[in-house]
Amino acid sequence: MFLNQLVDSTFITLGNVVLWQRIGIPMGTNCAPFLASLYCSALQFRFLLQLIAPVTRNLPLLCEFSHATRYIDDLFVLGSVDFDSYLDSSVVVNGIHGIYPPFMQLNQEQDEVLSCTNSVHFLDVEVLLHHFPSRDAFICRIWDKREHGALSRLRRGMYVHKLSFMSAMSIFGVVIAELFRYATRSHLLGDFLSRSNRMIRYCYLQKRYPFKKIKKLISCFVTRHWHRFAFFASPALTERSLLRLLFVARRDRRRGITT
Repeated sequence: MFLNQLVDSTFITLGNVVLWQRIGIPMGTNCAPFLASLYCSALQFRFLLQLIAPVTRNLPLLCEFSHATRYIDDLFVLGSVDFDSYLDSSVVVNGIHGIYPPFMQLNQEQDEVLSCTNSVHFLDVEVLLHHFPSRDAFICRIWDKREHGALSRLRRGMYVHKLSFMSAMSIFGVVIAELFRYATRSHLLGDFLSRSNRMIRYCYLQKRYPFKKIKKLISCFVTRHWHRFAFFASPALTERSLLRLLFVARRDRRRGITT
């Protein structure tokens, strides 16, 4: 009952005209992302049920869809599955109805980009086809749209200043949080250290985080969390590399370099 009232009672004022939104989920409410995810999940679940039903069973196609993922309304499909053929629920392919109703228009933002540039991005992750000496493999690294295109020319502030009216845990916890984010999304040690260097320098030189505090947070991160990312390097090597970045930032501050 609450969901019906929420979806059916969205009104928008345009000048002296009141418009009633009859299609779609009201945006701006706290539950809007959850409703959108729930709706898409129901459509996808209904589609997957067809692939295991006795009449329309198609286990190879089901396995191919294991390479697809979604975050709210953003889809990422990596593999050989002919995803376009199963988008429209009004279209039937081999007795299987598609996933989404016709009024849901999906825009393919990076169609066939991988074959041209060897990389695609999804949310804050870039997936690359990397050529190793023994074989080719997919790897990941951080993607930030603010570093590309017109957004790269904008000045932006990051992280909280040490003098802000927030708890010390909220202010300095960003160091461990960012190190953890870089480690979970970077498959190459060089990319992890490059991102970490940018964050450490910004926090130390721009936001004036105390040297000893950052040093302690780096050691805490390596001690508590680095065992999850052991494929990068040993904890000792990683800690030495991160601390070296911090010492370089302190040397630059003494020389008057603040960027």
